[in-house]
Amino acid sequence: MTRRLLILTLLFLVPSCTKVYNDDFNSHRGDGSNGDGSGGDGNPTSPTPVPPGGSLSHRVEFRVEGSALSAHISYGSDQFGTSDVSTQLPWTAAFTTSRNVVFVFITASSLDVGSIRVQIFVDGELFREAAGDFTASVSGTAQITSTGVIAITR
Repeated sequence: MTRRLLILTLLFLVPSCTKVYNDDFNSHRGDGSNGDGSGGDGNPTSPTPVPPGGSLSHRVEFRVEGSALSAHISYGSDQFGTSDVSTQLPWTAAFTTSRNVVFVFITASSLDVGSIRVQIFVDGELFREAAGDFTASVSGTAQITSTGVIAITR
């Protein structure tokens, strides 16, 4: 009886503890099924710019698109580490940070035949972009100021 009670308790506790990662790091397939702002047509929309006067938090958005239907993607930052996903394209992920200096990176490799384009937006501004026939990769350190995003490294 005690063993059954323990097992039932664990079954209820484990699912509630599975989402430990920062809720500000969200990814979406871009097909409209996750409320990603694509309008349900699968085409990503432009990032929302930061309102005039700035913000205490900054939004970093990763995008992958291209003629490839799917890709393996590694992306992240010095603050949140690396995440890996294999998914259909187009794809987006984003996080918010209160830091004014952040290192970000993304690499995507096509899982089928086709081109790949990766982009990183900081506060709605295109920070880095790269494209390739089967793979694309880009990284850099962004310094976020009241006048915009400044690249520290390439």
